[in-house]
Amino acid sequence: MGLEKLNIKFLKGAEDYRIRGKLVLLHGTIIRKKAGDTAKANLEKYGLSVICGHSHRGGSTYKTDLLGTRGSWENYCLCDFKLAKEWRMDLADWQQGFSYIYYYPDRFEVHQCPIIKGKFTALGKEYK
Repeated sequence: MGLEKLNIKFLKGAEDYRIRGKLVLLHGTIIRKKAGDTAKANLEKYGLSVICGHSHRGGSTYKTDLLGTRGSWENYCLCDFKLAKEWRMDLADWQQGFSYIYYYPDRFEVHQCPIIKGKFTALGKEYK
């Protein structure tokens, strides 16, 4: 997949994770029916901000308490939905898209980009 050129490390198992600062990066094993609920369950499980891909949906949730503000994101999928029809007999409640993360010395920001009708906007530019 050319991941080495992009300096992306492949995680072998769904339970593998990496922590970068206060953000947990994982594929995930938790799944919930509604978009955003998987993100919420991961936030509750790990207690840190989490970005996961297991649900194949876009969604996010946030929590602020005495420890500060944390967030959790479901990171869409980039699969071909024609293939998804072969894997599932019913309608798959999946969305195409991706997320990108800005890291700063004191925080990070997750930006989610849904791909709708083959188009998305990122960094102020529309892509087709």
